[in-house]
Amino acid sequence: MERCAAIHIPQSIADKPSEGAGDADSMIYLTRLNGNPLVINSDLIKYAEAAPDTVLTLVNGEKIVVLEDCEEVIGRTVAYRARVFGDAVRYLQALAWTPAPEASRGTDAKFRTPNDAAGPQD
Repeated sequence: MERCAAIHIPQSIADKPSEGAGDADSMIYLTRLNGNPLVINSDLIKYAEAAPDTVLTLVNGEKIVVLEDCEEVIGRTVAYRARVFGDAVRYLQALAWTPAPEASRGTDAKFRTPNDAAGPQD
């Protein structure tokens, strides 16, 4: 059996929009050999082998055979994780730039400006 090597992800795969909705976004979409769709949590994949079909071995020892080649599985996993990290960065940036609530301005020390701390200037 041949194990898949790290690859460069084609732009068409990396830019693929998120599929599904809700909790299904935490998984990647693949196809069983019989043509039935399969949604799998990519965090549970221990390794992928090309033998000649792609065999995914999960961390619990379960093996799943899929139509997609190793490079496609890797590409979908990397694209999913890129979306997750991108969403996390945007969320954290939004938190960092959230202004203080109006009711707290000027009354709470952690929201005061340096001029507020000096007191009124006569």
